[in-house]
Amino acid sequence: IIVTGTATQTCVESTVRDGQMRDYRVIVPEEAVCSRGLQQHLRTASLETMNLYFADVTPTAQILSVWNAPANVAIGNAAE
Repeated sequence: IIVTGTATQTCVESTVRDGQMRDYRVIVPEEAVCSRGLQQHLRTASLETMNLYFADVTPTAQILSVWNAPANVAIGNAAE
C-alpha cells in the first residue's frame, strides 16, 4: 500500500505500522507527507523510523517511474 497524508509522526506512521503488521508491503512517498510548522523535526524522525522498520520511504519520482514503466520492467524484467 502507498500511504500519504498529514501529521507524518502520528496518523501516517500509525497507518504504516498497521499495514506492515498485517503483512502488506508499505511504501511512503517522502514528498507526500507533512507535519505542521515547528514539528518538522518529528516528520524527519518519523520518516527515518518508518524506513528502518516498517516501510520503504522513497521519492515520489521513483514510484511514478515504476508506475509509468512497461509492465515487464516494473516487475523486474520477468519476461527475460
